[in-house]
Amino acid sequence: MLKFRIGNCRVCISGSFFALITFILLVSDSEIVLISLFSSFLHEAGHIFAMWVLGYGIKQLTFTAAGIRLDKDESTTASYTDEIIVSIAGVAVNALLCLLFFSVYVYTGIVFARNIAIVNLLVGIFNLLPVESLDGARTLYYILMKKMTPERADRVILYSSLVTVLLLISSVFFLFRMNGGNLSFVIATVYMMFILINHIIELKK
Repeated sequence: MLKFRIGNCRVCISGSFFALITFILLVSDSEIVLISLFSSFLHEAGHIFAMWVLGYGIKQLTFTAAGIRLDKDESTTASYTDEIIVSIAGVAVNALLCLLFFSVYVYTGIVFARNIAIVNLLVGIFNLLPVESLDGARTLYYILMKKMTPERADRVILYSSLVTVLLLISSVFFLFRMNGGNLSFVIATVYMMFILINHIIELKK
């Protein structure tokens, strides 16, 4: 695992993250991959910016095949409302980028700008899904925490993750029967299945 520091924040990049990027580059269009990486990093920058505005320090930033995890400084305690703001900030950045580059495309006709807008739209929608470790699930979790115990909220997230992934699996099979499927969609579904299985394992510990 590659480790280095940026100020007081420790950055860890696992071998699985590099393996995932290499695999995606081999099976996908390189331009779209680069745009996706650019959009994903700005998505995470949105979370970091929200934490900075709210006054929460970042202890560690970890890149793995299962996603990018932000660990707050243990000396700071965030309210549920602040957690919701931080969780939704990444999607807000993607929405702004989508609007910005779509406007550029409308006025200039530059296809590259359209591609950036579409990718940011998809990244935002993907992260809003109520699947464990995605922003949609984290936002829902902290909303539920205002009305129920952590155990019940965790169960709700588990069930919402299960239903969402099952629906996506059904969609993958449907697309394969219709037109051979979409590789990116398959990769995203497998990724979320991996996250869900990992969460079930954690619950049983």
